[in-house]
Amino acid sequence: MIETPHLTIADRQLEDIPTEELYLNLYPEIKELDPSVGESINPTFYSIFTKELNKHIGLCCLYNFTTTEVELGVRIFITDYWNKGYGSEVVNALCEYVFNSCPQIMTVLAKTPVYNIRAVRCYEKCGFTQYSRALLSGYDMIFMMKSREVEQ
Repeated sequence: MIETPHLTIADRQLEDIPTEELYLNLYPEIKELDPSVGESINPTFYSIFTKELNKHIGLCCLYNFTTTEVELGVRIFITDYWNKGYGSEVVNALCEYVFNSCPQIMTVLAKTPVYNIRAVRCYEKCGFTQYSRALLSGYDMIFMMKSREVEQ
């Protein structure tokens, strides 16, 4: 479990899935903003809950671990929680978790469609930089990365 000032990020449980599916069916545009494209090898899913109300507001994932990299994804599926900093809080917490618990991981990767301006801003706010852009499964995607800070 990962604690942040406003959120609890916990291992995803089977009972979390109906809530996720309900909101994804109510708001199909969320899938368009965060399409499942590319490989997803050995994903570890987490559910995101607000501390204030213990409300399940999203999910996140770490996947495609290599010896030096991991990819992350975040999906806040309740639109009332968009543009309030929750996505950035999750991204920062996951990066901190990875860099503190996996000393071999030097880079955290993320990808998003170019039109998902909120996600691009979120990743940039969290210290990610764009390193590539490519067509993936019919989507024009931006690929971003954040490197571990190396002590000099």
